[in-house]
Amino acid sequence: MQKPGWRKFLSFVGPGFLVSLAYLDPGNLETDLQAGANHGYELLWVILIGLIFALIIQSLAANLGYCLWLLAEVAVIAADIPEVLITGFSTLLLLGLQRYGVRKLELLIAVLVFIMAACFFGEMSYVKPPASDVLKGMFIPKLNGQGATGDAIALLGALVMP
Repeated sequence: MQKPGWRKFLSFVGPGFLVSLAYLDPGNLETDLQAGANHGYELLWVILIGLIFALIIQSLAANLGYCLWLLAEVAVIAADIPEVLITGFSTLLLLGLQRYGVRKLELLIAVLVFIMAACFFGEMSYVKPPASDVLKGMFIPKLNGQGATGDAIALLGALVMP
């Protein structure tokens, strides 16, 4: 007997939320906020291009499998030595929660991601960014101002690292 379409869809959504946690790293959020504070909407095109490349890289990584995962883990540890202990503790905590079932763990992560998304959209409704500036920033590439190149590189690094 085959699962209904919505149940099949949900079986992919849970792991997707687990993967999305990598993009909610405080360093990534700080890089995005700092670039936005320095350059407004001007560097949104870097985020758009970076996300497209990140999707391609993640698709390729999913196809390569376990060996690439091990190499990625080694790279993460080497790049984030100060965070290793905290990451290890949180990993053990999440693995401990997994004994109650993977779906419950995925639900917990999904709730946390939805809380962050709600906060983001709440802030956006408070700030009300001008849509024309946002669209220009996403589709018209430019690097004006002091430090724009460095901030663009930092944005790409924050997107590709996860």
